[in-house]
Amino acid sequence: MGDTIRKIRTIVIDDEYPARKLLADYVSKVENFELVAECESAVDAMNVIQSENIDLIFLYVILFFYI
Repeated sequence: MGDTIRKIRTIVIDDEYPARKLLADYVSKVENFELVAECESAVDAMNVIQSENIDLIFLYVILFFYI
């Protein structure tokens, strides 16, 4: 009997297609990751998160610092 390692189910969230695609390509190459979805908005992401069993979220966030 072989032991099966459960893959980490991931989603990538970014509103910019090139960045989202690049990160999704990287995630797809990691043996223990399963890319469940690529999302371009918070609404899309919430739909996936509510309907799928997601373990890990890659989320692009802009932090503004005002001086």
